[in-house]
Amino acid sequence: MHRQHDPEQPGAPAAELRAVINAWDDPGLDGPPPPLSEVEAGLARAEQLRRLGRYDGVLAARLPGLLRALYVHARDSVPGTQAAERVRANLWDAYSVVQSVANRYGLVDVVGQAVDRHLAAAGLSGDPLRPAVAAYRRAGRQSKRN
Repeated sequence: MHRQHDPEQPGAPAAELRAVINAWDDPGLDGPPPPLSEVEAGLARAEQLRRLGRYDGVLAARLPGLLRALYVHARDSVPGTQAAERVRANLWDAYSVVQSVANRYGLVDVVGQAVDRHLAAAGLSGDPLRPAVAAYRRAGRQSKRN
């Protein structure tokens, strides 16, 4: 059963999502992030929960910590390397989940930020298909507003 949260209530999962999407330059992690393989496993679980419609579980238990860890991995990776591309591909996946969850909660500003970052991460992911998919999703979002 889905329980709706007030997106503006401090400490609510939606408020935490808004805070973390704005924290890309200051992730606020205490200590080093978990290994990227652990972050990838968590991201796969978040995607599974999203597909099951368990948005509270995705928000509360997965996305904020995963994004913070990915931000640190992205900051610490050497641009243009396979490791950097792998991190950007994971950010692309994470922003896709953020878009779905933020849309579910009516967080239009967060959806917009996630769409823009999704497109930016696509170009740095090393996968030539991701930019096309990101542009398609962005166009779909823009057509819904018109």
